[in-house]
Amino acid sequence: MKHPWIPKLFELASRAINSATAWSFLAIALKLGGVLVLLPLVLRSLSPDHLGLWYVFQSIAGLIILLDMGFAPTATRAAAYAWVGAKDISERGLPPIHTGSRPNHKLMSIIIGAMKNYYRIITALTIVILSSFGTWWISGRINDLQNLSYLLALWMCYIAALSVSILGGLWPALLTGINGVRRAQQIQIAGFLGNYVLSCTLLLAGFGLASLVAGKATEAIILLFAGQAAFREFSLAKSLRSRWSDIHMLKRFWPLAWRTGAASLGAYLTIYFNTLIASRFLGLDVTASYGLSLQLILTLAGVSGVWVSVKLPQINQLRAQGDIASISKIFTSGLRKSYCCFLIGSLGLLFVLPHLLGLIHSKTHLVSPEFLLVMLIVFGLEMNHSLHAALVLSENENPFAIPALVSGMAIGILSFILAPLCGLWGILFAQGAVQLSYNNWWPCLRAARGLDLKFGKYCKLVILPSTQ
Repeated sequence: MKHPWIPKLFELASRAINSATAWSFLAIALKLGGVLVLLPLVLRSLSPDHLGLWYVFQSIAGLIILLDMGFAPTATRAAAYAWVGAKDISERGLPPIHTGSRPNHKLMSIIIGAMKNYYRIITALTIVILSSFGTWWISGRINDLQNLSYLLALWMCYIAALSVSILGGLWPALLTGINGVRRAQQIQIAGFLGNYVLSCTLLLAGFGLASLVAGKATEAIILLFAGQAAFREFSLAKSLRSRWSDIHMLKRFWPLAWRTGAASLGAYLTIYFNTLIASRFLGLDVTASYGLSLQLILTLAGVSGVWVSVKLPQINQLRAQGDIASISKIFTSGLRKSYCCFLIGSLGLLFVLPHLLGLIHSKTHLVSPEFLLVMLIVFGLEMNHSLHAALVLSENENPFAIPALVSGMAIGILSFILAPLCGLWGILFAQGAVQLSYNNWWPCLRAARGLDLKFGKYCKLVILPSTQ
């Protein structure tokens, strides 16, 4: 006798396989799961000094990623517009799109050519800057450690891996713009798997910090080659060759891209620059505890925010079509789920994770419970206003560049002053106080205005979905 639930089970499985949301959550789950598997090995295998050095590696790499100058998210939106038939790309505002238009492959080809050439320039700059400034900074942090030549060699390998990663990051961004979210997430999953499997294997074999560098390199290679192949297949592009003449498209991207880049620089100064300040004044062991706590909280924010981020390509296209009501419904629904995920995860970090670290005999521990609680509040507010800012960016407008940049500079200066006086509390106070003065609330007001809603009505839609 055939059980009636079997067809329903197959139907659910089929829907999950073809769902961009399901794949996005699988990618996030794998990223989180990889952290949960890899992190215990890292904490058992690496000394606090080497773990702190790894976080310094990543923080310097974050500075280099700013060379993107906001062109990647701008290209994602441009690809979305071209995919629904835009005739051209406007410097600001939405391009005219006729109902029923087909993808504009010629415009898409120009976008690809411009971005490929730009990313080649970024890669060359990455190698030059990290080989000079980066090496100088790293050398100053490891003077008291053993095997200086070995650690510097690992840094050079990390530079090479980062360069490949920059080149590969273009393709998932373009795939996302043309409704290839599911394929982009599958590529990310393959990269995560390659990274975690190799890193875990080498950590168990006793290769220490080199394991993490090798894992990063593997992920970068997968991202580059699989991403390019997937975009060619998904877009039905006959060729992905680029012409230097296509770089003129960057002039169209620039008015919005520089604002996104400035906002990214502000975000870097707000979040990651503090790791470098901690390594400068507080030592690699304190940096390890701070970096570990920061990594976990940012992972939690990323997991929580996926409910909104996975819908951004759809929101971009709905914005181009002028369907504000659908955008409001989709965004507020995702926002509620993001809040719930962050709250549940915060409770786990506060009350469960410290005991787990004790069970695995971690050489590095989280920051104090009271400091961790304040960190969660500060970064919860960061997640909230970042999601609202992403909604505003779907209008092909970016009013956040100057506030983000000014706030980031203020945080960097205050942290530099307060860290020697107050330690980690000084760093956290600088971030929380500056962000609370403007950035934590202004993007929310601006997002509501972009939905043609008064802020009070918007808050009701977030809290009470039945009113939509």
